[in-house]
Amino acid sequence: MTGRRLVLLGVLAAVPVACLSTLAGCRMSGPCGWIPTQGAFWWSTAYVPPLLVILTSVVTWTLRLGFVASRTTRELARLPRVSGPPNLVRMARAMGLERIECIGGGSPVAFCAGFARPTVFISQAAITGLSDSELMAVLHHEADHARRYEPLRRAARTAAADVLTFLPIVGWWSDRQIARSELSADVAAERMAGRSALAGALLVMTAPAIPMAAFVGHAELRARRLLGIRIDEPGPPRAMWAATFVYSWLALSLATCLFEVVVALRP
Repeated sequence: MTGRRLVLLGVLAAVPVACLSTLAGCRMSGPCGWIPTQGAFWWSTAYVPPLLVILTSVVTWTLRLGFVASRTTRELARLPRVSGPPNLVRMARAMGLERIECIGGGSPVAFCAGFARPTVFISQAAITGLSDSELMAVLHHEADHARRYEPLRRAARTAAADVLTFLPIVGWWSDRQIARSELSADVAAERMAGRSALAGALLVMTAPAIPMAAFVGHAELRARRLLGIRIDEPGPPRAMWAATFVYSWLALSLATCLFEVVVALRP
């Protein structure tokens, strides 16, 4: 368990307890507890707190996604653009890849970025360090990400995992989807350029120091697929399910507590 989740657990656990003991002046039946009071208030206690949790999560997720989009746009604007060599332009035109940009830099990197208009970025070092077949494999891999709008989908999943930190299962699911997207793009690249070209490209490329989808993401898992080694997809561990349940219960308890405090203080 990470330090951030330990802090979250402590906060979620402490606030309902404080509500029970002092803040709301709870009755024996506990207006901050899970057993609601009678009458019409029973229904509001039942459905309002979950709605508050959902609404807060959606608003926070939207803000987080907007922040990621803004940061990504700034980082892309700072990348040094250079003219693409003829072989890159020729390959991109032949495969119907309309949005591609060549960037400067001493490391062979390639990635797909951009939410509304996904664009393939590839460095000069990658173009000069790869053979034509390896370059084709890289372009087809990133083009598959662009066709699927993977930068937007990945950012949305990552933002959800960041916001819903009280649901560890969301983070696990996000990581699994990223791995699957890389394997899917490899399948597309292998179909068009061949397995040896894709394997050679993986050996040449390096991970860039930028927080975007990179060609070498999940390299070990992808190497296992290329070698024909079976890839098992185990489900989330039971401890993760248990933590998700506990965090969810505490979050709903907190929302219920705050809702009933507002109702109690209402004139």
